[in-house]
Amino acid sequence: MLIVERRPIIDVYNILLPNLQPVVYKLIEDRAIIEDHHRSEPISCTMGFSRNRDKVRHSLQNLFEELWRKYNLSRDHAIEYGSGATGYYDAFLRPRDVQNWLQVEINPSAIAENKKRNPGANIAEGSYNYIQYRGVPLITGLSSLDTSENLYHVMDQVAEALAPCGYFLHVQDVRPGITTVLNYLNRKETYPKEFLSN
Repeated sequence: MLIVERRPIIDVYNILLPNLQPVVYKLIEDRAIIEDHHRSEPISCTMGFSRNRDKVRHSLQNLFEELWRKYNLSRDHAIEYGSGATGYYDAFLRPRDVQNWLQVEINPSAIAENKKRNPGANIAEGSYNYIQYRGVPLITGLSSLDTSENLYHVMDQVAEALAPCGYFLHVQDVRPGITTVLNYLNRKETYPKEFLSN
């Protein structure tokens, strides 16, 4: 005889949600303040992404292989923005025959950790907000647009940096940062200057 043990049913709305304390997020429109925040943010805030990505690494690798193949993306000279402390995109996801890969990261602590984990990686300090490179065949990123408070400005920077017929490939595999969302909604005049979230 098969005995099936049932798990207790938890009413999330009545048990868990009332105990959560809301957090106030305020709209910040000063690019320097936002960049300073990300420069000094503890790298532990983003290290968990790698553990979650490991669970679906094979699928992500297949996705990137397919994108490179389908769109005939550059196999030479690519710049990745927001490489983080693990350099995960460069270390595990980019197709192995892509050469001359430059990682760009805003946080010096993340750069130091990335260099420790990936001694052969090419890493520079910077952000999407001020792209100094020109004639780039491919600019890419993995869930890295949330460090900008103005996506329109970022897209202008990317467009100026790309070579004619160059590509911009951004894959968002985690939820975007709240600052980016708030600023976009505020520009559309659909949201207040602050809101509560848990």
